[in-house]
Amino acid sequence: MYWPLSAKKEVDIRPLIRTLYAQNVAIYLPVMSGDELMHGLYAGDEDLAIGLFGVAEPRPDPTFDIEALDCIIVPTLAVDLAGNRIGYGKGYYDRFLKQTNAIKIAPIFANQLVQGIPTETHDVPVDILVTEQYIYNAVRL
Repeated sequence: MYWPLSAKKEVDIRPLIRTLYAQNVAIYLPVMSGDELMHGLYAGDEDLAIGLFGVAEPRPDPTFDIEALDCIIVPTLAVDLAGNRIGYGKGYYDRFLKQTNAIKIAPIFANQLVQGIPTETHDVPVDILVTEQYIYNAVRL
């Protein structure tokens, strides 16, 4: 999952994180380290610290296993119905998402759903889009 940046208009998934955590679901959040996207196990809000980009982060978990992930909740600024997304342009998530076959879900506000986002060879689309009203399976042509 990700810890949302409300100033960037990201969907606030903190209630979902807290609910799943209360149900003993292992939640991993990103930890930015240079050009690398690492991950740490969420252990409650009080264990988070402000990281590289002003985002609350857990401590990196050296035992993080990308193969164990069932799904990945991906932060997105805009996305099209094919699942192509616009992030912050640093490529952190594309490099990370290329390493897994886990289901990729983008929670978005309806106004973030746009027509035809241009893609590059390194871009990794999401599989499912969730808005306030609808859930879309990405359609790859």
